[in-house]
Amino acid sequence: MGKGFYQRELGALLLPNPNLLIAGLFCLAYLVGVIALAAAPAQGDVLKALLFGAMLDLVAYGSYDLISLSIVNGFTPAVAAVDMARDTFLTGISAAGGVWLARVIT
Repeated sequence: MGKGFYQRELGALLLPNPNLLIAGLFCLAYLVGVIALAAAPAQGDVLKALLFGAMLDLVAYGSYDLISLSIVNGFTPAVAAVDMARDTFLTGISAAGGVWLARVIT
């Protein structure tokens, strides 16, 4: 879905190749945020981690997508909707999975 969807929706806005260093730095920072703001506050409760992770992502990606939709020529509502839905789900599942795994290991 990724490359074809984004290429079709955003076309010339995309770089020919992503900057993997910057992407990696974002992933590391986001991982720290999920742990600090979703997994840790859930205090071992998998459902709370799911909800906290989903809320964190909805705020983070929602801010990015809605601002981009309002100021970036060519940023589409479809991209905003897909990003927000997919990433909210994935971050919630990731936070819950991390809490669940920590409970299983300890």
